[in-house]
Amino acid sequence: MTDDRGQGLALVIILTAFIFVMGSAAVALATSLRRNTGSEIRQKKANYIAEAGIEKAVPIIRCGQLSLEDLDSDEGLDLVPDYISPNYAGGLIEYVKVSGENGNENEIILLIESLGTYQEACCTLQARIKVDMSLDFRRGLWISSPMENPSLFYPGSCVQSDLYTCGAFHFLGNLVDGDLYTGGDIVLADDTYLTGDIKGKGMFTAGPGCQVVGNVQVTGDVQVEDNAVVEGDIRAAGDVIIQKAFVSGGIWSNSEIFVDEEGGQVEGGLYPGQSIELKIKLPSFPEVDLSFFRKGADKALKGLQLWQGSLKLAGLTYIDGDLEIAGEYTGKGIIVVDGAVCVTGDLIPGGLQDSLCIMAAGPVTVASDACAFLLIYGQDEVSLGEGSELQGSITAYTLQMGENANFIYQDSMVDKFPPSSLVTLSILSWKRVSPILSY
Repeated sequence: MTDDRGQGLALVIILTAFIFVMGSAAVALATSLRRNTGSEIRQKKANYIAEAGIEKAVPIIRCGQLSLEDLDSDEGLDLVPDYISPNYAGGLIEYVKVSGENGNENEIILLIESLGTYQEACCTLQARIKVDMSLDFRRGLWISSPMENPSLFYPGSCVQSDLYTCGAFHFLGNLVDGDLYTGGDIVLADDTYLTGDIKGKGMFTAGPGCQVVGNVQVTGDVQVEDNAVVEGDIRAAGDVIIQKAFVSGGIWSNSEIFVDEEGGQVEGGLYPGQSIELKIKLPSFPEVDLSFFRKGADKALKGLQLWQGSLKLAGLTYIDGDLEIAGEYTGKGIIVVDGAVCVTGDLIPGGLQDSLCIMAAGPVTVASDACAFLLIYGQDEVSLGEGSELQGSITAYTLQMGENANFIYQDSMVDKFPPSSLVTLSILSWKRVSPILSY
């Protein structure tokens, strides 16, 4: 009973068992950690592959390969394998489905869903993307022209295009060959000649020697005087005053109509006290995020760029700086400038298929007597020097036309660029659908 022999053996057995249990637990834990680590790696790779599917869909949308307006909002269009290869980074892009949602007239909302798989791991991502299509060079001359920085048209300057503006217009001895749409007052003076219709949210005044070969429709008062001529009808929500002037059409007004007996002449009828519903619909000035084009640029440059002589254009160039440009260009190119642009001399295409679009965050200036063929989008002031001529299209925050400057809209230059090349995309939401794992 008092013999303690064998206790050491028991202790050894207990320690051995304890070590065995701890070792087994360590091995099991290490195995579990390695399995979990492998699963996490596979899941991350599946996530990256799903992201790649969405990233591959974006340039396909931008380059115009898809008809955005015709996308089915229920089933969508699977871009794999016709547009996107399924094999990627050792895994598979199982599908990339693009479907459309309802948006306003200038934008389209797209839902892109991408499924990526890597070995046993799967991941599905969904992104809602806004496609902004508000920049439309087909309007011809489109100016924001705010009250604090209005556009100016010096005597002798000529516009051969339709005009759109959110602000007011004041013409002094100008020729306007096109329709005029404005969100403010319109003043014609000093023998200004306008060949189209006028539609405005404000007053209309025609002074000495001015002529309008078209109809006038405004939400404010109308005053035609000093030998001015309107060769069409007048419709106004306010008073209409015809003093020493001629109107070949009729006059409709929601208020009063006054015709000077001595010098006023109206060939059509007079219809005061009407209840005309005058709806003047104007587009909003496009606010384009120029930084969007930086990532997808074919070439990115920094600092002041001096482009002179024979210029070869291709794709999209982003300039983080200013640009001075002149010469003869060949090809089709879009230049996005995060600074100012100066057209220092003639800038002309080499052939009928060549076209150039410049989008600038800073002011754009065309030198005096220079002739330029290009499309301009300017978030600051665009200035056409004295005697200069620009053929193409202008969308600008505000416009300054020097004496005898000439702007001519050329739709053939706009046709060279597909509409999708001028749209911007922005991500509204990005979410990960619950992944499905199988082992």
